[in-house]
Amino acid sequence: MLCAVALPARADDGRAMVADAHRFARARSFKMHVVEQSPLGTSFKDIVYVAPDKVRVALGDTGLVVVVIGSDVWLRGADAKWTKAKLPPDESPLTTVRDTTAFADDLSGKTVKALGSQRLDGVATHLYQIDVTAKTGYSVKTTRVWIGTADGFAHKIEERNGPYVATTTYSDWNAPLSVTPQ
Repeated sequence: MLCAVALPARADDGRAMVADAHRFARARSFKMHVVEQSPLGTSFKDIVYVAPDKVRVALGDTGLVVVVIGSDVWLRGADAKWTKAKLPPDESPLTTVRDTTAFADDLSGKTVKALGSQRLDGVATHLYQIDVTAKTGYSVKTTRVWIGTADGFAHKIEERNGPYVATTTYSDWNAPLSVTPQ
């Protein structure tokens, strides 16, 4: 359930949102549930991250699971058999999981608005909206970020770009999580 209190946009909204977003980089562990919707359908993935170098990605209903621990990667297909391999560091899913503050790093060409306070699944959050505008003046992408008031972590990120919508919900920040190829 969401309840909002609208706040007027301030010049420092962008700086405040960036400061909140960078707390994410200090997280020891978390879970992500990503839902991507497009005219072609809906897909989802579940991700578990444990610092500094462990991630598990389960791709929807496919049965495909990828586990990365350091430079080792294990793949499990629909046949439920695990295969071990090595990946170059620049191909690791860890890069993508840890790069969720990228939206906040470069605010040029973006408008950031603080939309107020909201309760999201019982958690008090600050809601920010980031609009990316094309040189033609049309809005091309809108991102909404719910950042926990008490913990400073993202609890939800929703990106809209035309008919495409990606919603990521986060949970279990700094919880004792485990990532193993099992």
